[in-house]
Amino acid sequence: DDLAYLLLTVIRGSDVVGAYGHSPDRLTSIAESAFALLPRPRHP
Repeated sequence: DDLAYLLLTVIRGSDVVGAYGHSPDRLTSIAESAFALLPRPRHP
């Protein structure tokens, strides 16, 4: 549930940033930064 909430927050935040006229490149940068911070599964 926490991960889903985090992803929804990133998506909604991108909507807000986009609504204020930021470029698609800026939105892509924000999304890439957010996804880079997500925890990765550890494989044994």
